[in-house]
Amino acid sequence: MNRCLPLACTLLLGSALADSLEGTYHVTRTLSGGRQEQGTLRITAAGKALSFNWDGGKVTGLGLRLGDRVAVAYGNPDCGVAAYQQTGGTFTGLWTLSGQATGTETFNWDGLKPARVPLSGRNPDGSTYSGELLLPLQDGHSLPQWRIGQDKTAGAALLQNGFLATAFGSETCNVALFEVRAGPGELGGRFFTLSRGGPAWVAEVASRR
Repeated sequence: MNRCLPLACTLLLGSALADSLEGTYHVTRTLSGGRQEQGTLRITAAGKALSFNWDGGKVTGLGLRLGDRVAVAYGNPDCGVAAYQQTGGTFTGLWTLSGQATGTETFNWDGLKPARVPLSGRNPDGSTYSGELLLPLQDGHSLPQWRIGQDKTAGAALLQNGFLATAFGSETCNVALFEVRAGPGELGGRFFTLSRGGPAWVAEVASRR
């Protein structure tokens, strides 16, 4: 059965805590050449997800939080976002396109080497689907491809300490992975940009104003 769109359902991996990160942040970001620049980040709730708005709307994104990590699809409004947490050899994930509802997906992977694995998921109407996921991996980056029925969906992903942040929907999706740090109101993020002309960001630290 095909995955339906918009992707949606409920995942009981703990609360997404969308409202706890809402606010305005000052950011210091590192660009691909090593130069640093200053900017702003505004985070607001977007249904079951989070809306990211950088530098007054110059770049926008959609995020999902699991525990102390946040996956963000940014720079392309047609891309959805997925967040997966590894437990043993299993990744269990939450995904959305619009933020208004979420869906679930599970697959087995060691997270150490490229793989082609079966996956299963549940759609918002309660129907289930199955397929396979191609997971190339190099230096913590991946260009995954979902194959569900006759549909093929491309994406971009970052893997860090058992957390997989994924943007999906096209070959021009960009993804970021943020960690909620122990300091009050501070986030640390890594970026993986594919789209031509997209932000040349590598990392940023965001501090709540």
